[in-house]
Amino acid sequence: MVKEALILILEDCPDDADLVERELRRGGVLFVSKRIETGQAFAQAISDSAPDVILSDYKLCDFDGLQALAMARRGCPDVPLISGVCGEDLATEAFTRGATDYVLKDRLYRLVPAVKDALELAERRRAERAARETERKFFALTETLPAIVFVHQDGKLRYMNPAGEQILGYSPQELMGMNFWEIVHPDFREMVCARGLSRQLGDIVPARYEFPIVTRGGEMRWLDCTATRIDFEGQPAVLGSALDITDARRAAEALRDSEHRFRLLVDAMPDFIFRVRADGTILDIKAPKDADLPVSVGDLLPSGWWNRPDIIWNGPFRRARCTRSSFNFPGARGGAISKRA
Repeated sequence: MVKEALILILEDCPDDADLVERELRRGGVLFVSKRIETGQAFAQAISDSAPDVILSDYKLCDFDGLQALAMARRGCPDVPLISGVCGEDLATEAFTRGATDYVLKDRLYRLVPAVKDALELAERRRAERAARETERKFFALTETLPAIVFVHQDGKLRYMNPAGEQILGYSPQELMGMNFWEIVHPDFREMVCARGLSRQLGDIVPARYEFPIVTRGGEMRWLDCTATRIDFEGQPAVLGSALDITDARRAAEALRDSEHRFRLLVDAMPDFIFRVRADGTILDIKAPKDADLPVSVGDLLPSGWWNRPDIIWNGPFRRARCTRSSFNFPGARGGAISKRA
């Protein structure tokens, strides 16, 4: 459904206002109108609800079109105002003061094209204002985030939040003159560059990946980066966020090293090492490399040892609080392997 435009008509002559409305309807403009005669009523009208277009006569009962234009610029600066004037000199003055267009009273045929152009302008201004407000709220939010947030466009950084400045060590002025992949570790730079350009062109690339960067001080840090394509100031761009995962990666690497050293130590022990629940279920087991078992270690999991007829228990291991016991494994080639647990 096509929306009707709200047109505010500043006109103290009812007949002239009717003539304007008939011309607009004849030209196919869908609208509702409100006629205003005084400056006080005009001020109240633009304060209550901003119209889509203002049509203002030049001479009114208690103020003129230039005064109306000044009031509109203060109260609703995004609303187009078309001035109705008599003479080119007044039209020029109206333009210099911010009128969107003008229509000479003896050339009313220009009214419909001027109003249609003004409505398109009003729609663009509303969209731009909404986009600016969205950007303002977004950037206000990113200022407080601990993660890096950036906008990359046409090979340059267009925005970096304070967390990015702190982690990377660069000043805002330095960052705005840099290409994002200049801070990427050289071993990963080609990959990040290719994905960034492809994403900006609209190609499908992984939305999330990890790579190292090099700070201004020369330290290598790892980022977990997520990026998506956006329109920034009317042009394609890439919006990215990145968490500094350096400490987490170091902790994970230290844990892997610790587990590896522990496994080497356990493998070097000549004893059976296992964990078992009170019901006899084996949780894990490590047998000596030279153990002559009748079954593989994997076959013992998750079985209960004392429920197996081929393992002979010689102690009180069945008791829940027992800490040591002995048992015999029948060897795979005969004989028995005696162990204590």
